[in-house]
Amino acid sequence: MVDIYSIVLSSSVGFIAGYATGYAVKKALKAVMTLMGGILAVLLYLDYLQVITINWARLQLLLSEAIGAIQSGLSGIQAVALSAPLVGFAAGFMLGLQQG
Repeated sequence: MVDIYSIVLSSSVGFIAGYATGYAVKKALKAVMTLMGGILAVLLYLDYLQVITINWARLQLLLSEAIGAIQSGLSGIQAVALSAPLVGFAAGFMLGLQQG
């Protein structure tokens, strides 16, 4: 027989852990995106001054490869997230991402 108390407890702990993780991930992503934006602005300025030349085709290829790797990682996470103990974690993670 399934103990309802243990299910509620594991879901609550999972929700809290998921919320904290989602909140931290969003804050980290904001910092990384700010840093990348600053680097890109400096590169564009140096390209404007003709100090450097940017290979836009290669940059686009690298970014598309990185996006593909992230998407494949997310599809693996989605398969795992459908298991019962991780439902609370997934809900908390989504809420943490939204509020972070």
